[in-house]
Amino acid sequence: MSPVDFSIQNLISGVNDIPEYLLKLAFDNPNQSYGSVWSPVNTEYSIEQGIREKVILKMVAPLLNVVAGHTEIIDISSARITNMEGGHIHVSVPDFLTGGRKIISVIEVYPGNLNRAIASGYNMTAGNGACGTGGQVGNALNRLMTGLDDSNVQRSFTSFTMTGNNSFIIRDAGAAMFNMIAKVILAYDEHFSVIPPKMYDKFYELVELATKAYIYKTCRRGMQEAVSRYGVSVDDVRDDVERYADSAREFKEFFNEELKKHLAYADPKGVSDTLKSLVPRKR
Repeated sequence: MSPVDFSIQNLISGVNDIPEYLLKLAFDNPNQSYGSVWSPVNTEYSIEQGIREKVILKMVAPLLNVVAGHTEIIDISSARITNMEGGHIHVSVPDFLTGGRKIISVIEVYPGNLNRAIASGYNMTAGNGACGTGGQVGNALNRLMTGLDDSNVQRSFTSFTMTGNNSFIIRDAGAAMFNMIAKVILAYDEHFSVIPPKMYDKFYELVELATKAYIYKTCRRGMQEAVSRYGVSVDDVRDDVERYADSAREFKEFFNEELKKHLAYADPKGVSDTLKSLVPRKR
């Protein structure tokens, strides 16, 4: 179960103070029997789909991607690489290398080829092929994937400018290169699958506050609809909706004061890089 599914399930059937009729009023749109799911514009939503698309993907995801993301190492040798004047290199990374996710920022780029490095044990096993080769390969790959910062890496590039969707310029790269490995921060996928289960409750709290803020914003003008569709009195609808008047402020406070702290430790590779940056490298 992903944190998105966990949050949606708890909003609908878990313990919270959101009445079911408000969830239906805000998200359940059966299209009033007009149109169909095959129409060019589909306005038919279930509660689950509405929460996923209107709250999580549009309200929560953009904020989380800006302040967090997931650190990964990708081989960009098969990317579109163009040499520019002044020793700069323009790189356009295709979606299949990132799994369809956007590159938020580029941390470092290293000369080399990831597949070749893996096949050769990161130059740690060339030679006698002794019995300890397997362990050396494992140690070499571990170093490669957790930092690429041992003495075998002769240089790296750290000056970049993002130019578009998964496109960036490597500045002051010098000679032309077409085999490169990049350490990047990728946006979360739509399921936030890299968030650890221990953080699901915090993710849910943020989604719950975002849902209440969405209900307050959209349902204040829908009281008559609630009366006609669900038989709820106008006073009850007004009281229920007004309880969420502070949800937008609470959402921002929880995001800034609580969730950012947890997100900082949700990316083990990023934490490792931060700790290593405090220690000078060996050259």
